[in-house]
Amino acid sequence: MQVTKDVSGQALTLAGKLDIKFVEKTRAALLEYLQADSNLVVDLSQITDCDTPGLQLLYSTKQTAAQLGKAFAFVAISEAVRTASADLGLAILEPSLPGGTQDAA
Repeated sequence: MQVTKDVSGQALTLAGKLDIKFVEKTRAALLEYLQADSNLVVDLSQITDCDTPGLQLLYSTKQTAAQLGKAFAFVAISEAVRTASADLGLAILEPSLPGGTQDAA
């Protein structure tokens, strides 16, 4: 799993497998960015595989952002994440940015 931050510091891209092997490392990176920035967008387009712990991490990140009063959204959600979420009957992908819209791709 790779976590990269864009030049603005407001967007992260997660790439690769978001599974139990990489959850702790990814969690640490996401928490670091949440604490440093007031608004955060996480691009999920490059996630190739996602399991239940990966979805739990995404949900937890969204909840943590809300508790911290941070504007936060997932964008460009990969098919792997959509499928894993649908398989578990979860709806964690709604936008959290004020006035934001969910990526329809």
